[in-house]
Amino acid sequence: MSRTSRLVQVIVAIVLVASSCAGGGGGDVAPEVTVPIATELRPTPDGYSFPNFAASAVPEVFDDADLSAMFGEQACVDGVTTPCVATAEAAAWARMVNQSRLAGHCEGLAVEAALRFDGQMTPPTFELVNQGDVTRQILRGFATQFLPEVQEERDQWATRSLREIVNELGKSFSRGTNEYVLGLYTPRGGHAVLPYAIDFETQDVAIVRVYDSNWPGRNRYVRMDLTADTWSFSFAAEEPTKDPSPWTGIAGDIDLASLDVRSQSKCPFCGEGRGSLDDVGAALVGPHLHDVDASEGERPADRGLVGRRQPRRVGDDGPH
Repeated sequence: MSRTSRLVQVIVAIVLVASSCAGGGGGDVAPEVTVPIATELRPTPDGYSFPNFAASAVPEVFDDADLSAMFGEQACVDGVTTPCVATAEAAAWARMVNQSRLAGHCEGLAVEAALRFDGQMTPPTFELVNQGDVTRQILRGFATQFLPEVQEERDQWATRSLREIVNELGKSFSRGTNEYVLGLYTPRGGHAVLPYAIDFETQDVAIVRVYDSNWPGRNRYVRMDLTADTWSFSFAAEEPTKDPSPWTGIAGDIDLASLDVRSQSKCPFCGEGRGSLDDVGAALVGPHLHDVDASEGERPADRGLVGRRQPRRVGDDGPH
């Protein structure tokens, strides 16, 4: 099958998911998850082999080419896309994205890992090298967290209980897809991870297993007490069960952001009507090769999520 055909299938699949299931905070109530459930995604081979990284670690920046890929002619002066010279509004948005990625790219790594897994792309994500087109796709995935629709969806999920979040993840997993990025927020910062499985420690304590870009190839998890509506997560410890100071929070300090809402979002700087994205599905999945200031305990770079009370960015606490 040609690369173009594969991309078309991925984009069509994203559209079908968007039209057939409720994203964000509304729509059908997901059935209660009471038994373990998982997709086939695993940190190896479906996560990146390199860790979350600071902006200074790579020469690539989010620039006019990325704006054109995501928003088309709306982002370019006089609608000229080859080459694109960003409009003043688009350039300001790009500067905001670049300032936000100084310490890390956890949101972009999670988004791209999910898209590549759901799209059955080759080679496995674990074999990719952090350079060129691979890095650019991560930057574009990172930027999607600033789309107003994505921030609105996160705010809606922040009003839900942990049981509702677990149930929605289970609904996604039952389709074999990794539809959601999970955001975690504490006074120490924010972080984004990619859930792929749910186990149960007890009837009321769920273990949500995640790909965490701060720990490539490692088994990491978020522990959720569904009765108390509290959660804990080892951000910095090599052995999560021995973390002396895990991140902790309650419902409201955790949220979901879906791939389908990203694919349906509109240009955030295009004025009245905010035209639809040129093709966020294509911009995020191709072309791949082959078909916080650091604070306590953080890895070298995760400045994409901010605290819950502000517009949410994933990655405020960078790689530890």
